[in-house]
Amino acid sequence: MNYTQTFFLRQFLWKIGRIITLGIACLLFYFDVFPFPILIVAIAFGLYSLVKTAVLDIIKERKIGAELFITIAVIMAVLGKEYLAGAVVLMIILIAEYIASASTKKARSSIKGLIGSVPKTAIVKKDNQESIVQISDLKIGDTVLVKAGEKIPVDGKVIGPIEASAIHLLPDTLVFINSIKLLRVTIDA
Repeated sequence: MNYTQTFFLRQFLWKIGRIITLGIACLLFYFDVFPFPILIVAIAFGLYSLVKTAVLDIIKERKIGAELFITIAVIMAVLGKEYLAGAVVLMIILIAEYIASASTKKARSSIKGLIGSVPKTAIVKKDNQESIVQISDLKIGDTVLVKAGEKIPVDGKVIGPIEASAIHLLPDTLVFINSIKLLRVTIDA
């Protein structure tokens, strides 16, 4: 799923609808096309999710979040007869909340993908014999065989001159394991 698809997932459609509704209401109120009551309804529609989150945070988690302060600020703007300013501030906050939600969703799916791509085992060479061990069982000093395309979450030094991908490496050369096709690496960290 690419970044653009993430921004238009079904779960975000209500957020997009609130932003568009509030934006259109602000614009039409500014040009005297919409009367005051319709702007108030649009503000209430936009404010609904923030009020719901603020109330649930207070009741269930006993915490006061940004949603409560944003709700209070918008209500104070409306009570102070700054209807358009309150609506525009609310729209900006809704846009920021939408971007944060979509970005968080994308980051979580990327992290899940990375976690799933890390191998759980490695090939360890000891006494001219290769054995498969769990990554968590690797110790400093183990020699790990890294094959083409494999990503092993260890750092180390090349132990012996090895030619790989037309690159000549010398002993004690620090390498990034994913940059070479086949290596024997002594784990040092």
